[in-house]
Amino acid sequence: MYKVEITNNNKYELELDRANVVVGSGGTVVPVWGTIIGDITQQKDLQEELTGIKESIPDLTQVNEDIANLESVKANKSEIPDVTGLATKEDLKSRVTMSYLGANYYKKAEIDKKLDAITSGEADLSNYYTKEETYSRKEIDEMMPTQEWTDI
Repeated sequence: MYKVEITNNNKYELELDRANVVVGSGGTVVPVWGTIIGDITQQKDLQEELTGIKESIPDLTQVNEDIANLESVKANKSEIPDVTGLATKEDLKSRVTMSYLGANYYKKAEIDKKLDAITSGEADLSNYYTKEETYSRKEIDEMMPTQEWTDI
């Protein structure tokens, strides 16, 4: 069994059970096994292994057909589902940490900056909670049901 994948520089990598061969566009595959010193008849297991690998390499016509068909088996843009309405990583992160830093909410630093900009008169803080009006972390923890996280 084999599979063909595109690699860098318009080369295709042919992955076999026990050998990798790089095929350039056009040309032929000439396997080079290296130099074996000694009588090859004494090394039957090696010869059988090399022969098996060589015989498992498909012919060039089959490789070219598989390369030509690569585009048809890959998903094209129209097949990828639209995910624009789903929660983003930042949305999920803010829900886990119980905070939100969206455009409709002020960060602490932004509030501090607005308060520091007031040079005279009294600031209307009626829209802000005071420390006495907010729950402590312990109180919130006691009110929250226990959450068990699982890997998806």
